[in-house]
Amino acid sequence: MNQIEWKEEYSVGHNVIDAQHKRIIRMINELIANQEVSIHSEFISDLLNDIVKYGMEHFMVEEMLMKEYEYPFLDEHHKEHLQFKLNGAVMCKKVFDNNETVPRELLEYLKKWWLDHILKEDLKLKYLFEKK
Repeated sequence: MNQIEWKEEYSVGHNVIDAQHKRIIRMINELIANQEVSIHSEFISDLLNDIVKYGMEHFMVEEMLMKEYEYPFLDEHHKEHLQFKLNGAVMCKKVFDNNETVPRELLEYLKKWWLDHILKEDLKLKYLFEKK
């Protein structure tokens, strides 16, 4: 798989959210570049830590803006964020269980998150930010 390059069409029109989305692209690209990494590596530990931090920071900011801009689908969006956090915890448990498939599963999950959540659901926010 080729690495993801940021394109202006990915922008939701909010500098903070766009910067956070670029951060997840970096995580995905790091996984693409290191697909054969062991689950016992510092790389995986650091990446899982970064994913957990990303979720906490990004979801808080995004949901705060959704409230401020009166986004009508906040509850549904919040549920997707909760699922992301849960999946992060599941991946951490799999590392503790010595499941060697974690790097591949993590890459597939983050790619799916990028395609199904960020490029579909989060891009709906662009209209909201442009409107106000």
